[in-house]
Amino acid sequence: MRRRDAARQLLLSSTVLVAVTALCACPTAAEADQFTVDDQISFSAALARIAQDHSQNHTINIARSFTMTRAVAPIVLDDGRTLTINGNGNTIDGNGQFRPFFVSSSSPSTAGGPTINISNLNISRGAGIGGSGAAGGMGAGGGLFVDQNTTVVLDLVNFQNNSATGGAANGSHGGGGGLGGDGGDGYGSGGGGLYGKGGSTNGGTGAHAGTGGGGALGKGGTSNSSGGAGGGGGFFGNGG
Repeated sequence: MRRRDAARQLLLSSTVLVAVTALCACPTAAEADQFTVDDQISFSAALARIAQDHSQNHTINIARSFTMTRAVAPIVLDDGRTLTINGNGNTIDGNGQFRPFFVSSSSPSTAGGPTINISNLNISRGAGIGGSGAAGGMGAGGGLFVDQNTTVVLDLVNFQNNSATGGAANGSHGGGGGLGGDGGDGYGSGGGGLYGKGGSTNGGTGAHAGTGGGGALGKGGTSNSSGGAGGGGGFFGNGG
């Protein structure tokens, strides 16, 4: 009888242990997500996911050197969150056209912003090119742009042949250039965003011909002289 009771207690203890172990395996709200990056596609996907999940900590492991072929989403995290980028001795080549990293806080006016740790990485031929427009946009941070209220810690990071170039002023009546996005075309058009182009007007000059400004990657909406103003570009999507 005692052996049977002892076996029953052991079975119950094992069941509780399994249940506790399964419970501890559940991710918490701030548990780190990990991304492996080895080309432009995986780099774009990782930064897009981080942009949509800015309340968590994240880790990016660069598994192989690669050359960029298009702009990527900026890194915007909530206060107190951390992104760790392990370069593993590899190189991100901006191809003389693209900025690999733009880092910012989701609350740029408050204290205690996010921290970005980058280690053992080569950042080569990154380019911060201001957008063109009625007034040229600022070109800054060819390999890495650090916005306000953001801490960046660099360890064994090499910057090679990166550049920053201001955008061209074209004398038009359109929107001004942004940090990367061009201003829109036509009277009352929107200004350029981080990478998204400002919305353009289809030849309209009237009071209803205004358009939305460009977003992080999405462009502002388009309008004409008889239609309402187009919406501003979103983080990824275009304005209406």
